[in-house]
Amino acid sequence: MSWAEPVSSHSIGGLADVTIALLNENTQLNLSPRQGDSLAGAVILASDRIKQIEYTRITQ
Repeated sequence: MSWAEPVSSHSIGGLADVTIALLNENTQLNLSPRQGDSLAGAVILASDRIKQIEYTRITQ
């Protein structure tokens, strides 16, 4: 296992259509299709954050 700084491979996605319309074109182009629900998204964000915390703890 490598201890390189973790980088999230998750793209932005799962926004409501009314919200997407408010974003600039570049951001809209980086959206991914919706996958799962808000709970699944929260789990992904929490997992990424845990990886960041572990990396920080190891490299200090």
